Amino acid sequence: AYNKCKTVQTIVVNGFQGCCVGWDLAHAVGNVELALHDWGVDFACWCTYKYLNSGPGSVAGFFVHQNHARAPQLSRLIGWWAHDRDSRLKMDNVLELQAGAKGFQLSNPPVLECCCLQASLAVFEQTSLKQLVQKSRLLTGYLELLLEESLSSKKGETISSKCA
Repeated sequence: AYNKCKTVQTIVVNGFQGCCVGWDLAHAVGNVELALHDWGVDFACWCTYKYLNSGPGSVAGFFVHQNHARAPQLSRLIGWWAHDRDSRLKMDNVLELQAGAKGFQLSNPPVLECCCLQASLAVFEQTSLKQLVQKSRLLTGYLELLLEESLSSKKGETISSKCA
């Protein structure tokens, strides 16, 4: 996963100059360390159901670099929640977009899914992604050890958890 993240950074730095590029980070958030702003990523989206534990059908995440924070020329679906909170209820038919990803919101998020996500994020705040990845590698190594020990007793069969 680390090498793939380095690839994102390399592509942003070395390629696509002048193009606005978005990244589908599907299962990256909550699984690998990301530095989207520092890497200069224009925008990115991801799901929260898997590694952020919010459950199927839950809200997605969206990142917009500050360089595009108030870029009305970018194509977008615009909804009530994209409008600036301070002027939203003026009802004067003048769109004032919120800055960043908030300016791309369409509607209100489902409350129950957000409760699950909020509880999960509270747990994430108690540690770092670096520590979680380290723990994940230790647990995976332990599982591999147990599998290898279990499978080594099988005569005439060769099964390995290692990639060829």
